[in-house]
Amino acid sequence: MIVSEMKTARAHGYIKGQCANCAADVYEQLWVLDDAYNVWMGKCPHCKALNYLSMNHGLRGYTSDGMHLVLPTDEEKQANNLPADCPSQGSQGPATSHGSPLGEICHRLANG
Repeated sequence: MIVSEMKTARAHGYIKGQCANCAADVYEQLWVLDDAYNVWMGKCPHCKALNYLSMNHGLRGYTSDGMHLVLPTDEEKQANNLPADCPSQGSQGPATSHGSPLGEICHRLANG
C-alpha cells in the first residue's frame, strides 16, 4: 500500500477529490494515480483520515473530473494493519468479489 499525503490546493497536474471523512477538498497528482491507483491511499491533510479510490466509479476510481474517495472498511483496516484510530466506513463483513479491489484480493488469498 502506498500512502500519499494529499494536498490542500490545486496545482498543475493535480485532480480534486473530497475527503470521505471530513468532506474537505483534497488534491493528488494525476501521474501518481495513473501509476498506483490500485495500491494508493491518500491521507487527508485536514483530518488525517486515509482514503481509498472508490472502484464503484469507473475502472480506476477517478477521472480527469476528480477522485471518488471512500474510507477503508474495518476488514481493510485489519488486513493492512492500519492504525486503530483510523476512521472507517464500518464493517462490510467478509471480503467478497463485490467488495473493493483490496477486499477481493484478501478474499482470494484467504480462500485459495
